[in-house]
Amino acid sequence: MPWERRQLPIGRRGVVLSSVAFLSVAGALTAGLLLRRAPPLPEIAATLEGDESQFSRRLTDRLRDKFPTGSSQTALLDFLEREGFSLEPRQEGDENSSVFVRAGALCRKTVRVRWRADFRGAIADINGEFEGKCF
Repeated sequence: MPWERRQLPIGRRGVVLSSVAFLSVAGALTAGLLLRRAPPLPEIAATLEGDESQFSRRLTDRLRDKFPTGSSQTALLDFLEREGFSLEPRQEGDENSSVFVRAGALCRKTVRVRWRADFRGAIADINGEFEGKCF
């Protein structure tokens, strides 16, 4: 009868072509995730050497050398903006915080700068944190 639907056999060729198409799409998506370009770490953190467990202490040392107590908070904010950091929201009385996240396909590196400034905008204390996680 003309209105009846006929089922066409898929056959081996159809299965192979469907499988190839599926694997091609899956492979392209996987390659895209693995090869996506994550932004480079900020210069102040990119050149940290040695054991990653010591990076936070070394980052703090670098920040304190560059922005010693009494330095201008405005200069720090300008520096952080140029390096690609984003200010984090804070509650009144909390310390200031800015973060840079480099998220690759398998690893995520977070660089955070925390500081306190007095009423004149002079830095009273500054600390760095570095965290790397790979899945």
